[in-house]
Amino acid sequence: MKPYGDRIVIKAIAPEEVSSGGIIIPDIANEKALPGTIVAVGPGFPGPAGWVSCMSKEGDKVIYPKFGCHEFEHEGEKYLIIRESELFVNLTQNQ
Repeated sequence: MKPYGDRIVIKAIAPEEVSSGGIIIPDIANEKALPGTIVAVGPGFPGPAGWVSCMSKEGDKVIYPKFGCHEFEHEGEKYLIIRESELFVNLTQNQ
């Protein structure tokens, strides 16, 4: 799959429901930014000085907002699609 423009396809990483101390975390506490792994990256977008490529790449681990992503299903798997500019943090250290 190849998204258009500056869109990114993310596979969500399920948040842990029990803390390291054994405390059960309620669903309401998980309604915040979430981690995911990028599975596909669009080519970028046209800018004033030419084509601007996306900074993210496949395999990067990112933090994305809970709301604002569009969910879709492809070959039985659930994915999210979002513009690159909507991502909060790239957890992968780019070399």
